[in-house]
Amino acid sequence: MEMSQMARRFSGRPRWLGRWSVALFALVVAAASAGDLTAAGAVRSHLPASGAGFSCRDTLTRAKSGPTFSLTATIGATRVAFHATRVSTQGLPRATDGSLAISFGSKRWTVPTVAFADGSGLIANPGGDQLCLLRVAAGLRPSVLLQSYSGGAHCCFLPVLYTYAKTSDRYRLTARATLTESGSPVAALPPYNPNGGVAPRLEQGQLVLLSNDGRFPYQFACFACSSAPILLMSIDTGRFVNVTRRYPAAIAADAAAQMQAVREDLAHHTEVLGVVPAWVADECMLGRQAQAYATVDRMLRAGNFSPKLGPGFDGTGAAFVTNLHRFLIRTGYCH
Repeated sequence: MEMSQMARRFSGRPRWLGRWSVALFALVVAAASAGDLTAAGAVRSHLPASGAGFSCRDTLTRAKSGPTFSLTATIGATRVAFHATRVSTQGLPRATDGSLAISFGSKRWTVPTVAFADGSGLIANPGGDQLCLLRVAAGLRPSVLLQSYSGGAHCCFLPVLYTYAKTSDRYRLTARATLTESGSPVAALPPYNPNGGVAPRLEQGQLVLLSNDGRFPYQFACFACSSAPILLMSIDTGRFVNVTRRYPAAIAADAAAQMQAVREDLAHHTEVLGVVPAWVADECMLGRQAQAYATVDRMLRAGNFSPKLGPGFDGTGAAFVTNLHRFLIRTGYCH
């Protein structure tokens, strides 16, 4: 998946998220029908000569002999390999248990059991990165990111992060997303979008994980009718930390894409209740709250939030605007 495609997976035209879910569902159904996890793996990487970088693999591959599945990624002399120890064939075939082997020259580290959330695992044709080596800076041991899939039309990709601890000379689990009893993701990390998971990228030379805010879909409109503001996370401290506001150029690009989607929907006389909130959130992060809400007020007077364009999930007309203000204050975007 090229970088431009990866960016569109998390931002820009909102209904693309819904189409991506349908495409993913078709792929995993095909894998389940085959009863096999074999697929051609792809590598996505950005590795400058020095500094931050990443290398990711997206698909489990099957050994030439025997029922063994693995996934590998490499940065320089560092290599990580995931080896499946159990493959669930109930529902969607996925590797629900496995181990990690990390090597650097003659050095070897192992993680005997990867801490996937219950029932989730690595799958064929996931539509995104499943195993990554993440280099935060030159001279540091890369961290290991895995993303397991729990199944479902809109959920969930669940990131698991292992980082190197110099004091104990081992790789240890430092952050992961898990599932609640209702099947929603819960974690000590920012509210990423579990439908798309996270994707490493370099932003101003710094390693970040790209996603969008998972609290927006379904809040004001249907899933396929919704968009969400960009979310960028760092792993510098071994945890997922929201650093989006450090990158105003990325926010501005996302805001422009969101507004373009609003204009397209208005031109086609379809509802914008699921898209406008993401644009306003971006604008608030850029310090342009007053201008954004002035635009919202003009749209209200023009009838752009009318129930005739769509029923919405949290009010239409003036009620939508009131609820929008409350939601963006509650989620910390505006004041």
